[in-house]
Amino acid sequence: MTFNDNQELFIVPLAPLHTLRNCDVMYHGRFSFAPGTFGEAVIQQAFGADPGQFQFTVTDEADAQHTFPDIEFISAPAVTDPVESLVFEDVTPGLRRQAPQVLAAGIDPIIIDTLNDTELEFLALVRPGAAPILSVSFGDNSGAFSADLALDEELLNGDVIYRGRFLFELGTFGEQVMRAVFGPDPGQFQFTAIDEAGLSHSFPDLVSGNFPAIGE
Repeated sequence: MTFNDNQELFIVPLAPLHTLRNCDVMYHGRFSFAPGTFGEAVIQQAFGADPGQFQFTVTDEADAQHTFPDIEFISAPAVTDPVESLVFEDVTPGLRRQAPQVLAAGIDPIIIDTLNDTELEFLALVRPGAAPILSVSFGDNSGAFSADLALDEELLNGDVIYRGRFLFELGTFGEQVMRAVFGPDPGQFQFTAIDEAGLSHSFPDLVSGNFPAIGE
């Protein structure tokens, strides 16, 4: 698995980090940089298929591949045969900030079978800040659609998984690949975590600035 720009000039290999209770595996990779490299900024369109954007790419031993943030609506029947995998545990707490952080988010499954699937889940990996999480939601930027997510799993390192169920009629989306679902523009969607102090963070925003770590 890799994190790369779309021209493959920048590639970071990722390694298994933690196994969730449903046997999905989280991957991570390390990137070092000098303090102040990015200044004070909010990058809202880091992930996508355009030049200058980045993707996560996973390839299995049969050379089947998927790239995030693509959401694929294709003929893809469910696979029920078990796949052997090691179990990984991450118990090291990550850097906490004053505000909550939506570290990763997406759709489960992100490859939807157009002939059989009628439901999916919105999924968010959240790291609480100084205050407990009040709510996590998934919605479009116009406010026309919003879905609340519920706490699903507390990880050993203090991060938490939130999920929300979404039902739809068979064939609603046809066959297509959505490559620009997450972002700040009209027609795009964001995941937002709000804590009890009123602080918030929305995915896919990457925010750099003066944010000292807490709890160390």
